Amino acid sequence: MPARALDAVADVNLPDPEGILNAYPDQLDLGQQLRVAIAMALMSRPGLLILDDPTATLDATVAAGVIDLVKARAQKSGTAILFISRNPDLVRETCDRICVMRAGETAGTGQTGDIAGRAQQAQTQAQFRPTARPVRGRSARLSTDQTIQSSPRAMSS
Repeated sequence: MPARALDAVADVNLPDPEGILNAYPDQLDLGQQLRVAIAMALMSRPGLLILDDPTATLDATVAAGVIDLVKARAQKSGTAILFISRNPDLVRETCDRICVMRAGETAGTGQTGDIAGRAQQAQTQAQFRPTARPVRGRSARLSTDQTIQSSPRAMSS
């Protein structure tokens, strides 16, 4: 087993790196699979790491751990992160700068606190309005889909 691969897996806080590297993907839980993917992505020391909604399938506790891990490893290696998410709470906690997109067009850019606090367009304001609607059948998860996917006509009424 290459030492570099073992080091990369250990660096993403997975126990028993050799066991993880010898396992089949279906023998790992989603959090472990994501950490292995992050380790693989960071092994090449990229200048930019693109994360497209990396925590969508994870529970809140595992998601927070993964985001903290990615931020720490990216900072350690000098890697910039492009974080794509539909979760405004996660964006507020994770990103320094933000670009809000609507229908493929830029709806707002700037420092996260500025965009979240002084959004000009109704759609952008709606994305950063706190939400706490439980998803049917999943009391521990919050839903932001209704707010984020509202039509502009519904937002103006």
